[in-house]
Amino acid sequence: MKKINNIFSNNKIKLQKIISILLILVLAISFSGCSPGGQKEKAPGKRVNLKIWRLFDSEEIMQPIINEFIQDRKDEYDLNIIYEEKEYSEYVEATTNALAAGQGPDIWMIRNDWVAREYDKLEPIPEKFLSIDRFKQIFPQIASNDLIIDNKIYGIPWSIDTLALYYNPEIFRKVRNELEDAKALERGDNILEDPPSNWEEFIRAVKLLTIKDGDKIQRAGVALGTANNVEQSIDILTLLMLQNHTQMISDDKQTATFNLAIQKQSGEPVYAGTKALEFYKSFSDPGKKDTYTWNNSMPDSLTAFIEGKTAMMINYSYVQKQIFERAPTFNYQIGPFPQIKDSPQAVDFGKYWVETVTNNCQNPEVAWDFINYVREKRLNNYLKATRRPAPNKIEDEDVPITKERIDEKNRTFIFQLNTAQNWYKGKFPMKIDNVFTELIENVTIRNQNPQSAIDAAANRSTTWLRTEPY
Repeated sequence: MKKINNIFSNNKIKLQKIISILLILVLAISFSGCSPGGQKEKAPGKRVNLKIWRLFDSEEIMQPIINEFIQDRKDEYDLNIIYEEKEYSEYVEATTNALAAGQGPDIWMIRNDWVAREYDKLEPIPEKFLSIDRFKQIFPQIASNDLIIDNKIYGIPWSIDTLALYYNPEIFRKVRNELEDAKALERGDNILEDPPSNWEEFIRAVKLLTIKDGDKIQRAGVALGTANNVEQSIDILTLLMLQNHTQMISDDKQTATFNLAIQKQSGEPVYAGTKALEFYKSFSDPGKKDTYTWNNSMPDSLTAFIEGKTAMMINYSYVQKQIFERAPTFNYQIGPFPQIKDSPQAVDFGKYWVETVTNNCQNPEVAWDFINYVREKRLNNYLKATRRPAPNKIEDEDVPITKERIDEKNRTFIFQLNTAQNWYKGKFPMKIDNVFTELIENVTIRNQNPQSAIDAAANRSTTWLRTEPY
């Protein structure tokens, strides 16, 4: 009996050992994240909340891209991304107040010339996403000038826009046919077969396209020369100044110099900014017979263009969406912005919006990961949905020289990126924009002397350049 009890006792000990071993194995399997079938179960990623505030792009456009990012990063983050499309009229004030209260967005879309004012509210891009060298390889010079501050990158553009010439081919064709019927063209004269490529051609085209009845303009050659009824009037005037080699600002960025004389190669001083202002004004000056074509009684330039009240207007790429929404069957074409004749280097003007990460963000690396993810993997989807031009520069050999730009007009918004410029407006860019609007009004409505008006505008701009935000 004693022997039998010992046997049972030994078996009991062995059974307990077996059970203990099995228990340890089960626990080991559980903690290793493996299922009994041998499949690894990943623990949920870090919980991350992101709030995105942007303009112009609806949730319908952005949500599919956001969903793809969430799916792609599901093993790294447990993501909750809230997208809000804001109204432009309240955007600046609303975001500034929200950020000051610590309640603003994590990802914040701002205009390129706001970055100089707002960069102390922003987190720069971690180099693992995009180095400065790589940034300069991808984006045109204008982006490097605007977005790299103290050797740090503060924003990524998903699109960069440039000013271009919109024209009505039916009006062009009709006027040219009339000239041919009247035998008013010399052999080989191709005026109005294409949009004008330089300002000499432009002035001639404006004169031919304009229809007047006394002082009344029945059809303008171009919507140009005033402030409030010409869309992008500030940028157009600025570009004329830049094409004229105007030095907009001092090297230390403290003084506006667009009113000052520059030295020609002959040593003769020329007031380049003033000459550009006078040229702009000439299109609304009844005393200028060759160029007078527009005035303040005309509708806004976009409406006038759609309604056939002007044959040409100057605007950005994004306005194509507005034209389609207002007049889906309207026939128009686009050419590059005119240049100074025989100029070896084209000068264009760029404006764009930038994706940034605020220092209000609790997970800036994740926010930058999303912005860079769109740039690397979903940019074509975004550009197709929004009908916007790409932000990437092209190789220099693919940029047409000035006289060949018209031949490649279908690539206008591609090659103009490489030659796009703007200028530093300090911490109050919108205040300086107001100065330029008032400058145009002073010479066109109030008939002030152009040099006196531009001197006053430079003084006011200098005040804003030297003013620091509270």
